[in-house]
Amino acid sequence: MRRLTTGEIQEAVVNGGGSSLTIRLRFVDGQRALFKPAQRLPGSNHRAEIAAYHLDRLLGLGRVAPAAGRPLSLRWLQAQLAGDPATQERLTREALPAGDRLEGALIAWHTPAPVVAEPPRDWVEKLNPPGPLQGAENGLAWSDMVLFDALIDNTDRWSGGNVMTLGSGGPLIFLDNASAFLGYRARQHAFLSRPLGQLCRFRKGTVQALRRLGAGAPGGLLSDALRSSLRKDPLAPLLDEVVLAALEERHERILQHLQRCEQAHGAEAFR
Repeated sequence: MRRLTTGEIQEAVVNGGGSSLTIRLRFVDGQRALFKPAQRLPGSNHRAEIAAYHLDRLLGLGRVAPAAGRPLSLRWLQAQLAGDPATQERLTREALPAGDRLEGALIAWHTPAPVVAEPPRDWVEKLNPPGPLQGAENGLAWSDMVLFDALIDNTDRWSGGNVMTLGSGGPLIFLDNASAFLGYRARQHAFLSRPLGQLCRFRKGTVQALRRLGAGAPGGLLSDALRSSLRKDPLAPLLDEVVLAALEERHERILQHLQRCEQAHGAEAFR
């Protein structure tokens, strides 16, 4: 996190692929990061990337890459991209700087490289009692992902290329969370009821983490815990009160779904 927020950056190059504007950064120590700047594309919310990382750690999942807010110089970026006029033009057209200050999320670079993955065959059946759960790590990781996306309101997980493992056959990672925590959806009280509603088998540790937070819970409100954690970020405040209130609403709806699963399936619901 110190590297992401204060480490000296040596170079910046365009990052290929994806619809959003992203730039690869290399630090003087050789480590890399992805810079997702504030930009016009509605589904590329750099603040959501940072909030998703903090929420992932609050729940003990460990599947979102470290991310931190940091402003970079627009002039420096343009100079770094001098050999790529098309990307320079795109940066000018799409980025949303304040003068020379361009805020964005720096996201730690995955090693090994992420690989596009598909859910295992019959994964919905396996994540519903009394079907047999085979490969508990991989199976329950998928239900963790569905829970997490419902919680952050990530609308872009299943559009293609956003379901990834860390290396071929590696653990599932929650990559690209920039279509989450959107203000207009918060005002609509939107909720991703599907595919969450299809599943009724979840990791016991994840359920316990979700239940430790909430109205009347020992850990207090989830939105308060996230707000407190995000205060550490250089770009704080990152989420407004409408978005945080919507998070609390989604959390409550998820807890209600978990309660229904427990009532229907008992100990088989949580493994």
